[in-house]
Amino acid sequence: MKETIKTALMYFLKLILSPLKLFSLQNYVMFCTNSGGGYYCNPKYIYEYLIKNNKMPNYKFIWCFKNPEKYKFLKRKNTIICKYRSLKYYYYKVVSKVYISNSIEGNETPKKKKQIRIQTWHGGGSYKKVALAEKAKSNIYKKRTENNMKNTDIFISSSKVFTDEVIKNNFFYSGKILETGMPRNDILFDKEKYQSIRKKVLDFYHIDDSKFIALYAPTWRYDESKLEEINFKSLKEHLEKKFGKDVIIIYRAHLHMQKDKIDNLISSSEYEDMQELLIASDLLITDYSSSIWDYSFLYKPCFLFCPDLDYYIENRGFVIDIYEWGFPVCKSNDSLMEQIDNFNIEEFKDKMDKHHKTLGSYETGKASEYIAKYIEEEF
Repeated sequence: MKETIKTALMYFLKLILSPLKLFSLQNYVMFCTNSGGGYYCNPKYIYEYLIKNNKMPNYKFIWCFKNPEKYKFLKRKNTIICKYRSLKYYYYKVVSKVYISNSIEGNETPKKKKQIRIQTWHGGGSYKKVALAEKAKSNIYKKRTENNMKNTDIFISSSKVFTDEVIKNNFFYSGKILETGMPRNDILFDKEKYQSIRKKVLDFYHIDDSKFIALYAPTWRYDESKLEEINFKSLKEHLEKKFGKDVIIIYRAHLHMQKDKIDNLISSSEYEDMQELLIASDLLITDYSSSIWDYSFLYKPCFLFCPDLDYYIENRGFVIDIYEWGFPVCKSNDSLMEQIDNFNIEEFKDKMDKHHKTLGSYETGKASEYIAKYIEEEF
């Protein structure tokens, strides 16, 4: 019923907003992350590349947010901030020559023929099934996604398997694909920035640089009741014994998860830029999150804690068998501690190199540059 109402509202809005097509396209590039959710992910890094390199100087850049007052720091001579789904938002979305987003949004705004809409998505590699391949999604959601794909001009890909399996088979997208890698991962290839980024994150949380930072970042799932909690006391003991440092555990909740805090852990959910957290951390524990793709290019220890693995496979499924990814798969606390105790960093690095080759990685650290060049050539 909820999906039906949302779809009906979309069609109603599209009808009301149809006169906006009468306005001419303007020299605007508009950015939207997770339906106005914040300033991070691929749109952020494309925007920052354009600003830093003075690209498209005759253009205005538009950002939309659900809480625009939080992002006043972005206001510059060439940058405009608007509220997500306000009248200004709809106007800018229709008249911008380029619209860049990282998620499937409502299809309520009319699209002009010469406008370019770029879908960067918010996950790389190729792991869990998404979009039309998700078993739990309603037919109405799938229809809306199909309509969204029809209005998408460019889809950004991080790997060959992502192109073949996710973009073409999960999204049923048949348009132009830019195989550039993910803009948000460009920063992972700039090793000169690692130390300053780590300092920025540690200063934010008042953590001494001598500490060993373990980041725990589980992904969202339909049924959180199936998610067994890690024994964090035991985890800390095993990590300290293995790595010989005092361990600080930071918890990063997925933006759609209900629980955003765990007792005795530092919560990083309010820290928007996940890439900076990945660079600052010494180790990652997650599950089916595509953050493992990003983290794999840092070659730091990464463990998959998956106590609900059998349930997840049955109710959602994977593009590629999880045991072929190269990361230690732990279905229990005992297994996680054992994998940590026996972890070999050199063997792990070899597995990550193999993982990149198996998926056909397009990551080079120049995704934003390639995308900017494409936009400039089009206009």
